[in-house]
Amino acid sequence: MKEKLKIGLLLDSLSLNELNQEIIYHIIESKICEKFFIIRQNIPKRNILFYFKKYSILRIIDKIFIKFIFLFEKLILSKFFETKYSFNKVDIRSLIEEIVDVRPEISKSGYFYNFLNDDIERIKDKNLDVIIRLGSGIIKGKMLNASKNGVFSFHHGDNQFFRGGPPGFWEVYFGKPLTGFVIQKLTEILDGGEILFKGHVETKSNYYLNQVSVFKNSTKYLSKVLDDLRGNKIKFNINGDNKAKIYKDPKFFETIKYLYNTYLKLIKRFFGEKLFNKKIRWYVSYKSNEGLENLKLDDFKVIDNIDKNRFLADPFVFKKDNKNFIFLEDFNFSKNKGIISCFEVENDKAKFLGPVLEESFHLSFPYIFEYDNQIFMCPETHQKREIRIYICEKFPLKWRFYKTLIKNINSVDTILFEKDKLWWLITSTSNMSIKDFNELNIFYSETGPLTDSWKAHDLNPIVVNPNIARNGGIIINNEKIFRVSQKNGFNVYGEYFSVNEIKILNKNNFKEVNVINILPNFRKNLKGTHHLNNKDNFFVNDYCF
Repeated sequence: MKEKLKIGLLLDSLSLNELNQEIIYHIIESKICEKFFIIRQNIPKRNILFYFKKYSILRIIDKIFIKFIFLFEKLILSKFFETKYSFNKVDIRSLIEEIVDVRPEISKSGYFYNFLNDDIERIKDKNLDVIIRLGSGIIKGKMLNASKNGVFSFHHGDNQFFRGGPPGFWEVYFGKPLTGFVIQKLTEILDGGEILFKGHVETKSNYYLNQVSVFKNSTKYLSKVLDDLRGNKIKFNINGDNKAKIYKDPKFFETIKYLYNTYLKLIKRFFGEKLFNKKIRWYVSYKSNEGLENLKLDDFKVIDNIDKNRFLADPFVFKKDNKNFIFLEDFNFSKNKGIISCFEVENDKAKFLGPVLEESFHLSFPYIFEYDNQIFMCPETHQKREIRIYICEKFPLKWRFYKTLIKNINSVDTILFEKDKLWWLITSTSNMSIKDFNELNIFYSETGPLTDSWKAHDLNPIVVNPNIARNGGIIINNEKIFRVSQKNGFNVYGEYFSVNEIKILNKNNFKEVNVINILPNFRKNLKGTHHLNNKDNFFVNDYCF
């Protein structure tokens, strides 16, 4: 059994914001420690004169304006968001082992904090394993080495592109599809600490929503870092001298530009969807006698779908009796729910055979595989919070629930296959309370695919990045296995996809190499494409307008 860590929390006060409460919640839930040593920074209160001395009148107006926008989005606009983020609450006072009060020496700029030798020695006497920075200030001097493993800290932003702050704003401003976060061990080099963990989340439509998204999604990974620390598995990656631009609160005209671009899109989306009933519709296409090396999606034949209340997506092909059958998501806008339907392709014409599987919850991504002379389907069932498989009783129209492979998991777009005498399950997962599928996770079975005893890969999560993590199909070509991964644009779901050859897959390692990126430029006016699958030389794809 792993020993619990002695952790110091570097705080400004015992009144914790939502982010810090969420971080502490995950540490306690992970049973990494039971109590915390609180290092409380006694910081003089700053009156209004401090800000007038530090900033010009125009700069103060800049800061007030962006703060007002943030509060408007939090208190008013957030009521209209489909996605809601809630943070766990903790009573820090019940988790305190001891409080050590320190008084940092603060630079004239107000940014850099240095600490007295007496304070450092009092902290060292506690023999802490690590200090976690949850307060203000850029830490300098001996405090960086006051515990066995230094000071760990979050930076919310991809440190290669966005240093400074405010967290979550500039990614929306520049229309970046991803917002990064970093957990690092602090050093004297500003933003040049040793990287302990790095991940990305999907950039949301506005500043407030993007900030709470990256805060909520990132917090649990500090617990992983701490668990690796106590298991002696932690890896320190040198960051070096970071030359990326340091961002600050936007200027007045930059906030105006943000408002114009962001709110104009929100208004267009509202009127398009609510008033004019404009919806993005997905279509499925197919082609035989095709190869991955000379893929020409513009030559694919489209399955007819004239029903404006319906879209077709996520196609998988299964070959039986020398005929190709396409199983796909059949989504109904009125019901806001997908079922699984099937088309038979004969003489290069697709014939609708009808629905094959429907549940009380949403179904999509009908991955088909064979095992022990039986045909199984593993559709997306994330609303059930399970990875399930169904067995075919009469091909292709009759299926029944067979077994739950993994329970209590919020996952989508699962694929299963056999390689090197092991069965592999690759899926994209999210925190249980939210639907941001940022993680790629791999599980394996030594007893076939029908078990509920799947073992987690040593490297899980393989990656935290929605533009890598989410599956968009699988291609098996000349005994090579290619994983298809979806790529989202800024506020664009499924903008394009990548085909990645799996080079290494075993219990301890995973490596894939990008082979090709497929952009939505093979037909006019496309908005996205996010899926590819094959059986021999018969390929299926989807795209949207």
